[in-house]
Amino acid sequence: IDPIKIIAVVAVVVGAIVVANADTEQTDGGNNTFGGDTMALTSACTYGAYSVILKLRVPDGEEGLSMPLVFGFVGIFVLLGGWPVLLFLHAMGWETFEWPQTKVMGCLLVNALVGTNLSDVLWARALQLTTPLLATLGLSLTIPF
Repeated sequence: IDPIKIIAVVAVVVGAIVVANADTEQTDGGNNTFGGDTMALTSACTYGAYSVILKLRVPDGEEGLSMPLVFGFVGIFVLLGGWPVLLFLHAMGWETFEWPQTKVMGCLLVNALVGTNLSDVLWARALQLTTPLLATLGLSLTIPF
């Protein structure tokens, strides 16, 4: 057990606790945030499992699946599984769906290619070269204040 890794994990957990407790003071009459915190915790656990499985199933080198193929399958899954959920939420009136303006669509496209796609590819490469813990801790350092 590496003490540096333990300190890094404790620092990230303490930071998450601070962020989760920052919204407990409801001076504006806001809603209870337990549901949102529960969804965030579930998402974090799923992300952790995804990171470990990705490290185990897509090793660095020639054996196993290639990273572009994995991201291609993730993209197809989101395309086929995400749109029906979005349209269902729109039909139920729980979420409003509308196309963004052309100028905003261009900014979203640049953000998707550079901000999301590039960062995911670099994160996946870091995951292959290091460990899921180190790659995720490094990713958490990119969150702005």
